[in-house]
Amino acid sequence: MRRLRTSARAHELQGLVVRSYRTVRYLGLMLLAALALSATACRELTAPTQPNPAMILAQGLLLGPRNVPAANLQVNLIHQASASGDSFSLSITSDSQGRFEAWVPNVPLLVQVRPPSKSTLPNLDEENVRFERGVTRTFDLLGDLYRGVVGPARLDSLLDGAVLYMRTHVQRADGGQDGLSASTLLLPDGSFELHLPQAGRYEVYIDRCCTNAFRYYWPDSLEVSPGTPLHLEVPLVQWQLSLSLKGQPVPSGAIRCRIVEESDSFDENRTWQTIYPDGSTLQFAMYALRGGNRLQLDPWDQPVPALPIFPGLLNYVTPYLRLPPMDDGVELSLELGQYELQVLVLDPGGAPVSLADLYLYDDSGSGLYCYLNSDEEGKANFSVNPHGFELRVHKEGYIYVYRYFDLSGDMQMTVTLQPNPDEN
Repeated sequence: MRRLRTSARAHELQGLVVRSYRTVRYLGLMLLAALALSATACRELTAPTQPNPAMILAQGLLLGPRNVPAANLQVNLIHQASASGDSFSLSITSDSQGRFEAWVPNVPLLVQVRPPSKSTLPNLDEENVRFERGVTRTFDLLGDLYRGVVGPARLDSLLDGAVLYMRTHVQRADGGQDGLSASTLLLPDGSFELHLPQAGRYEVYIDRCCTNAFRYYWPDSLEVSPGTPLHLEVPLVQWQLSLSLKGQPVPSGAIRCRIVEESDSFDENRTWQTIYPDGSTLQFAMYALRGGNRLQLDPWDQPVPALPIFPGLLNYVTPYLRLPPMDDGVELSLELGQYELQVLVLDPGGAPVSLADLYLYDDSGSGLYCYLNSDEEGKANFSVNPHGFELRVHKEGYIYVYRYFDLSGDMQMTVTLQPNPDEN
């Protein structure tokens, strides 16, 4: 009886082992199937896609002098619009090793490299660059280091924060040209150093933004020779400008003054300087330009805050005043808002029209204008200097009115609007 129980127990254990083996074998098969499915899914997610013939992974390397990687430089990849109207533009930044990569159209591209203005490295403009799959294209930002100075010394207050730009061109094998350029921030004393990609003749200009902004293009190109220091002279005269509004100082920040070159040559307006009066007499350096110049005056802060002493005084300032060439020490005083232009807007019945739109344009073609609305009495008041003007008046439901006139004193003008049948 014990033997029978033992046999039954053994048979039970044997069945348990068999069932356990089957369970483990089943779980193993399930695990293998799951792993197989996971691997298949992984392959489907990570397997490389077929290369798109219209796109290519552009890989580049920027190298500066002594083959040092040029890090953190802006790279522009550009494809101009083709006959089909397609165009492409992308800006990326080189990494700490001077490398960059991006998906771009598989066509010739314009590659631009733009170091920051404080860098001495040259810019790069290389056209018809075609990248190859799996090939890293190297771009050399090499060149000889040149040192120089911009004068005269009395420019030091204006040179602080100015940037010097130099540009030349080289011929390509296909008959086109690539631009080679460099720019660098000037030190307060006007000195600078930068790498130029090659010797030769360069177009040169200097630019400074913000307060006392200015730009000057040298009329003649500069010949650059290895080992020769560069010296650039800005022709200047010292003069004084005083501005007043009917005998009162100009409110701070209300007017912007811009001295602009007047020339018959192609580079008109390429030279200018901007000043923001602070209410006191202005003393500043002005370029001794070829021929005459003009002084452009226009409201700067819009809307101009109301002035208790002269309400509406800054409604308009003549944009252009022509200036003759001047010598050192010239003092110039200008009175702004000399005359009042009062416009009265009426309907056909003689009733005042409020909230009509009034645009007063300078007739020089500058495009500058002053905009006012008529008040409840149909009136709008402009303060102006002697000049030629175009006045445009419009109100919804009425036909536009255009008036052309020269103003040489106080003037009152009545404008009668006629209904517009297309809007009524």
